[in-house]
Amino acid sequence: MTPEERRMRVEYVVKMARLGIMAEPEYDHEEWRVQADADERAIEEVLKKFAYTDGRRDGRGPVCRSDALCYKASVPITRTPFPRQFPLRSVMPRPHIEFIQHQDLPFSYAPMPGGGPETEVGRKVLSYDPDSGAASILLDLPAGWRLPGTSHYVADVELYVISGTLTLSGVTYSQHTYAFLPAGYPLVDGASERGAQLMFFTSGQADRVADEADPGTMDERRLIRYLNLFEGPWTGNFHPQFPVGAGRKWLRRDPVTTDESWILGTLALRNGRKPEKHPVVEEMFLLAGELIGPQGVMRPGAYFWRPPEAWHGPYGSKTGCLMLFRTVGGPLSTVYTEDEQEFEWDPEGYHPILPPELAHLQERA
Repeated sequence: MTPEERRMRVEYVVKMARLGIMAEPEYDHEEWRVQADADERAIEEVLKKFAYTDGRRDGRGPVCRSDALCYKASVPITRTPFPRQFPLRSVMPRPHIEFIQHQDLPFSYAPMPGGGPETEVGRKVLSYDPDSGAASILLDLPAGWRLPGTSHYVADVELYVISGTLTLSGVTYSQHTYAFLPAGYPLVDGASERGAQLMFFTSGQADRVADEADPGTMDERRLIRYLNLFEGPWTGNFHPQFPVGAGRKWLRRDPVTTDESWILGTLALRNGRKPEKHPVVEEMFLLAGELIGPQGVMRPGAYFWRPPEAWHGPYGSKTGCLMLFRTVGGPLSTVYTEDEQEFEWDPEGYHPILPPELAHLQERA
């Protein structure tokens, strides 16, 4: 690694540390910080202290919590942001989006890179991280779609089938089925006879590479090959202040990143009275029903990407609803306001939080 590469890597570590990512979850979200500004002086200090390379100065492996704790000066380090066997994951700079309806965006159809016309898919990019390449995408697989041969992604991919059926690596996925496929998972002979739509999440730039990955690339601990959400129990009791009338089915509680994915179902005529916030990114795609909140009425196909510590709510539903949730940056925890507020069952208009490139969608109101 050249000095310039080291400098750029440390700058990136510092940037991600300030956003509170966690890259060594065995410390179980224990908060610890080295306080100071992440300026050029701090970057140079940490370079000199660690002689930053791919490992510790004594050659015993990656820089870790004990190394950082003995360094008392400049860089704010939160939840051990030094990488181990997976890339640094930013929880931002994706913009705050709350909310859009995917129906207001067009599909863009094109063959998959390196594939023929039979690999054509439609894409709606709902949110995108320009630094890491991570994205949340609604995919439309036309009838007759094929992905012949063997390949793999260099990033983690997560999929939830909304409608239709597809087969991948010998597994058939239909409506309300789910998979988390770590980087390097072998993709073998994909096909969809009648077409399918699915939410498709990537942890980074999802380049697809021909042939199988090198041995040891995929982390087997993180693999969730198949879940059928028509099976499995509903759970509740998320938080003492969480309004009654909802249930959750877990999709993933990642043993490495500690990120979580789940579906949440709520009863009709249920609502909350307290705004809340979380220390991690919260992402949601509305699968069924309507959800009422300060930004307006969400209907099936609604989507938001909410940054950490953003106050939101309260929410309610006249119809009941089914939501697909994810976190980025660790497991979900919740802080509620002390005071309740009146809930508006019939809000007027559409008042979204949107980045400039999506501002035109507000005109749909």
